[in-house]
Amino acid sequence: MTKDSDLENTDNWDVESAERRPPVRRRRVVVSVALPPDDFDKIARFAELNGMKVSEFLRESALERASRSFVPTHIVLAGTGHSIVFKGEFGVSTKGEVLAKEEPEFSSPLTR
Repeated sequence: MTKDSDLENTDNWDVESAERRPPVRRRRVVVSVALPPDDFDKIARFAELNGMKVSEFLRESALERASRSFVPTHIVLAGTGHSIVFKGEFGVSTKGEVLAKEEPEFSSPLTR
């Protein structure tokens, strides 16, 4: 087993057998995003606090968001005969969309 200090010593390098290879670069696409200064400052501060570059933070955040799968949430309103399907992510504020409104299959004596 070799120590890191042994590898750093140039006397231990086998320069005669070294192979030169071109660097492998992945293709990239550059995207320009317009942000209000306040939004950029908030993003830049968060990235810096987490030891990231702004571009790295934006890339990782976008990929994380894009990889989330949609799982509908189905809620039946008890006693109303209606159900609601919510779609999207539920965070601090809950947003929902009524996708279908089902009419009751029976009539209640209270609604006759």
